[in-house]
Amino acid sequence: MSPRWMRLYAPRSARTSLALDCDGQRVTLCLADSVKPAQVNQARRLVETHDPAQLTPDQQAAADRAIKLQQSRGEAGADELRLADFDGKDVLLIQLARKILWLEREVRALRSG
Repeated sequence: MSPRWMRLYAPRSARTSLALDCDGQRVTLCLADSVKPAQVNQARRLVETHDPAQLTPDQQAAADRAIKLQQSRGEAGADELRLADFDGKDVLLIQLARKILWLEREVRALRSG
């Protein structure tokens, strides 16, 4: 995995760049030579107190959505909608059932690649 770089917070008064180097296994904090000792200590405290298990609000929302989707998959069942179950029903209901069946097949095709 190639390193990914991202800017960290730096006060506007600071004219230094801070960056993270992530190789997929390890994260390295990169500081410019001009960084003052107080800034190094602040960066060290941030790194040492960071809890990777603590999700950001965006990460938590994504995890919640994934859980809800997985639960919905279980509730919906693995079987395709059976159009025969709609024989003799209202024409609009049959059209809706056909659309749902088509969507099921499209989603299944997208998941399988």
